[in-house]
Amino acid sequence: MHPTAAKSLEILRDPSYFNWSFAVMLAFVVYVYAVEIERRNWNILLGALAFYGLEWFIEILNGLVFHFTGFSPIWTTTGRTMFQLLPGLTLEISLMFAVSGVIYLKMIPKDPKMKILGINNRVFFTVAFSVMMVAIECLVNAWGYLPWNYGWWNFPNVWLIVLLGYMPYFVLTFYVHDHRSMKVKIAIVSGMFIIDAVLFGVLALGLGWM
Repeated sequence: MHPTAAKSLEILRDPSYFNWSFAVMLAFVVYVYAVEIERRNWNILLGALAFYGLEWFIEILNGLVFHFTGFSPIWTTTGRTMFQLLPGLTLEISLMFAVSGVIYLKMIPKDPKMKILGINNRVFFTVAFSVMMVAIECLVNAWGYLPWNYGWWNFPNVWLIVLLGYMPYFVLTFYVHDHRSMKVKIAIVSGMFIIDAVLFGVLALGLGWM
């Protein structure tokens, strides 16, 4: 087992690390969603929830990699945290992802067909946002708080993190946001959260695999 993975495992869901800054962070997340509900921005709300639901699904897959290899998750979160939810996910990161979808969707044009530099704006922002997020991850990785312990998911292969690590988030989020059918939007989001809840409940809390 890689030392950074072992360190993450040591504090996994250990409540002794909890601190009350969680209350402030949670209040911020609730406020962001309350504003969107008040304004009846259902497209942004559901798109953001799709973003967050995918985050949990991918983090569960990352935990399964750790379980079945016995070596390391693909990415590992280390350092001080108020709660380590999964081997690659802290509570702080989870709350950040909960509002990230709202932020990104407020930055894109309302017209899904509008072009930027001759490129469809959804494609443009999918690439731009993904590259930006990976650039931030590279910085955190360099600081030692987000170890990548597999050669294929590390320098110089950061293009794979852009392609598989972040682009699916924006593809799904923009799809849900732009879809004309509210029933389809709700079905996608509710289905994702049901799957996440079952997987986390069975694999993490029940079997203790991650």
